[in-house]
Amino acid sequence: MAQKRKAASFDKEAYLAGYHRRLDLYDVVRRDGWPPAPMVRSAEIILGDTCNARCVFCCAHKKMGDWLPEARAFGLLEDARRRGNELIVFSGGEPTVCPYIVPLVARARELGFSIIEFMSNGLKFAEPGFAGKLAAAGLTMVKVSVHGADPATHDRLTGVRGAFAKALRGISELNKAGVYTSTNLAINRLNYRQLPLYADLFVGRMGLTGFCFYFGFYSGKFSEDGNLQVPYSAVLPSLKLTLEYLRVRKTRIDWKFLGNFVPCLLPSCAGVMIDWGADYKNRNNSVSAGGGDSRPVSSIYDDRKTRLPKCRGCVYSGVCYGVDRLYLEKYGDGEFEPVKKERKQVFRPVYW
Repeated sequence: MAQKRKAASFDKEAYLAGYHRRLDLYDVVRRDGWPPAPMVRSAEIILGDTCNARCVFCCAHKKMGDWLPEARAFGLLEDARRRGNELIVFSGGEPTVCPYIVPLVARARELGFSIIEFMSNGLKFAEPGFAGKLAAAGLTMVKVSVHGADPATHDRLTGVRGAFAKALRGISELNKAGVYTSTNLAINRLNYRQLPLYADLFVGRMGLTGFCFYFGFYSGKFSEDGNLQVPYSAVLPSLKLTLEYLRVRKTRIDWKFLGNFVPCLLPSCAGVMIDWGADYKNRNNSVSAGGGDSRPVSSIYDDRKTRLPKCRGCVYSGVCYGVDRLYLEKYGDGEFEPVKKERKQVFRPVYW
């Protein structure tokens, strides 16, 4: 019988001993001239499907091909700036392996974007000099996807042995290069119990005040793998313990950090939920993919989410997009009840 492969070893204490602390949000805002909070206009360009990881939960669909034609990517970038966007996000796939990414970042800086951001798995940033090269071109912020509190969990979910160690090394290299860093975690059945441990490592020990917890999106691989899917009701106890940890230690919250949640699940945390409200920000922010034109972020949620009849009695009925249709097909609507009155908020993000 074949032996199970062990995840690559990772010496947490050795890493923390040599860890480069990240820049504080306020230092970055002053240095890079970020617009006053709340910053509401951003554009995302999805450069292609190519990736150097094999995440088992990936919510992307193979529709775009390897990469946008280079001229098209530059054209979308210029269109985004003409529309008045201050923040540009490059995602994929994995933007760090895009063949024209360095000149694209340099062009974004020339055009005057205040914030130039990557959504990345962090693997390439572990390579010596790579973070510095992109920082010199103009990169200002990276959200690094880390999907577990230990190597075994993260490496299994990303399908890359040693991915956890590389992602954390990448964060340190980005910090050293002067790039503001934060982390993303995609919540699924294999990692949701680790949320308190995750917060202790990344917030308590590494000092991150920017992080996001995304409940799994019902698209791509995630929608097809019942072993990864988990109901909100199972996740909430671990999430509440994590939120209490953040509250008790008086963690400063830089950004909204709960993705693909709805206010009725945690009414006192509605103010730090991303992508639930059909508000001004989501109507004005845009996303571009493939050969098509940019479209509002809100249209993506309209495509896959639905409101329930009971939602009409909720105080948020005019702004909430509702719940993933595929989620409701599997778990039903018993977890969702209308909120009759807005609650006092536990967290207030300082920037967005």
